[in-house]
Amino acid sequence: NGGRCVEGVDATRCVCPSGRSGPTCDTTNNRCIMNPCRSGATCTSLPGGYTCGPCPINYSGFYCERSINECLSNPCHNGGTCSDDYNRFTCSCRTGFTGVLCQ
Repeated sequence: NGGRCVEGVDATRCVCPSGRSGPTCDTTNNRCIMNPCRSGATCTSLPGGYTCGPCPINYSGFYCERSINECLSNPCHNGGTCSDDYNRFTCSCRTGFTGVLCQ
């Protein structure tokens, strides 16, 4: 596992490379090994933890697990109904109104 044996007075021990630990360097310290990040975000292992990111457009949260809803700002006018989609929204307009935002 990439460890180096060092002979001591009473025993031999392993000096483990970065990211590994244990008596025979068989334990990984890489918290990204289980791929905790979502939505295609990159996991970066840190001492004592990890971080995900950057999150793709329209995703947020520690794991990049939350989809951002473009309809939260109520972009459709005149009673139009907003439908959220990946990286965009569409408005379904009431009779008599047209356009991207039902103007």
